[in-house]
Amino acid sequence: MKKTILLLVIALTFAFVSCGDGNQSSASTEGLEYTLLDNGSYEVSGIGSATDVDIVIPREYNGKSVTSIGQNAFYGCHNITSVKISKGISSIGQGAFADCISIKSIILPDTLNFIGKGAFLGCSSLSYNEYNNAKYLGSAKNPYLALVAAKKTDITSCQINKNTKFICNRAFFLCSSLTSVKISSSVTDIGAGAFQGCASLSSVTLPSGINSIEDETFTGCTSLASIIIPSKVSSIGSNAFDGCSFLAEVNLSDGIDTIKSYAFSNCVSLTNIYLPDSVASIGSCAFYSCTSLASIDCEAEVAGEYWAVDWLENCEASVSYGVKQTITYN
Repeated sequence: MKKTILLLVIALTFAFVSCGDGNQSSASTEGLEYTLLDNGSYEVSGIGSATDVDIVIPREYNGKSVTSIGQNAFYGCHNITSVKISKGISSIGQGAFADCISIKSIILPDTLNFIGKGAFLGCSSLSYNEYNNAKYLGSAKNPYLALVAAKKTDITSCQINKNTKFICNRAFFLCSSLTSVKISSSVTDIGAGAFQGCASLSSVTLPSGINSIEDETFTGCTSLASIIIPSKVSSIGSNAFDGCSFLAEVNLSDGIDTIKSYAFSNCVSLTNIYLPDSVASIGSCAFYSCTSLASIDCEAEVAGEYWAVDWLENCEASVSYGVKQTITYN
């Protein structure tokens, strides 16, 4: 009897050590392609000669840190069934795992601070964590790190998890019944086209930590009435607010450096706007067909060197320079 108990204790101890707490490093996948970056760290750039179906991205390669997964690194790798990205990886490039149709699970590291456009596009077998009408990917500690998509396109509201850092590109694409969304202050990145085609979205408060508004983020949000751009935002992407026909108020904070082409095109309810002195670049047709835009006050004394000559194409607005902000935003 004592011998049986002893053997059982040994077996349980071995099982506990083998399983660990979920944070133990798995054997890294061999044969992956790497590129040495200028900062001395490595980026995973391709599948290489690796044959594993369960991919483990390591923390180190050749004695140096692995910090990123490159653009399209695993694009179309149909045989991969799971991916574990080790702690230390900070960036996943555009299309990195796109069209990996057999992937069922991806474990992201808490160290991640950037996810590129379409990183998981077409991963049709992928299982997600769910919270309040949205689907997420994450780590064992934070299963809600990245909001990948709405649970269904007919949702009417969504409260984003308080631990979410990223809203991936086209996350709420064509959620035409979405009227309200509460974005948590933890969010630092909102992907391209994240709210594109959300025709019923009437208001949204952007978190103070985001650094840019990407291309087509709010394209076709025809019920959006006003927007305040946080001070950390330095760039407004192409077509970011294109076709926001009800948008009447835009508050551009003094951190804005770049307004890209067609950023506010077809915003036919916009009557005035103030451009702070920080705006160094305005793309072609940035305010194209803003037919109600009557006045633009610019803090700059003259048009900037990198302001496109046609930034006000098909727009009759009167432009005044050297004006301190006089417009009051509610």
